[in-house]
Amino acid sequence: MDAELVVNRGLTAEDVADIQEAFRALGLATSARVAPRLRGQELSWLVLASLPLSGFLTTLGTSMAEDAYTRLKGLVRRVLLRGQGASGNTGALLLEDRATGALVVMDVDLPDEAYSALFATDLSVGSGATFRYDATHHRWAAS
Repeated sequence: MDAELVVNRGLTAEDVADIQEAFRALGLATSARVAPRLRGQELSWLVLASLPLSGFLTTLGTSMAEDAYTRLKGLVRRVLLRGQGASGNTGALLLEDRATGALVVMDVDLPDEAYSALFATDLSVGSGATFRYDATHHRWAAS
């Protein structure tokens, strides 16, 4: 399985290499490129990872069972903390499902329950939608 990463311009080559390693540790081969410069706009995210997300979550959940959400949380924290330290950007990690175009917005402050709930979320119902964790209702909601 592979992931294509688009990274914020504020990240260094060392940051990008560490982020790629974090994805590889979960079994994803990666390629990375720097996001194009947007005139007068700052990106609100650090990394956009395009991958077969539903398949990745299923594989991760099956192969790592109870440890799956901990491993995913570790990936998110490693990516975001590395990026925030380097660029000062407090943006999110976006996980894009290649099959549906659905985006999952992962931020560093997600509670543990958000990770376990993600494994039970049907991302195919929100083709092209953006999913954010709704802490009030304890679920991922599409917008």
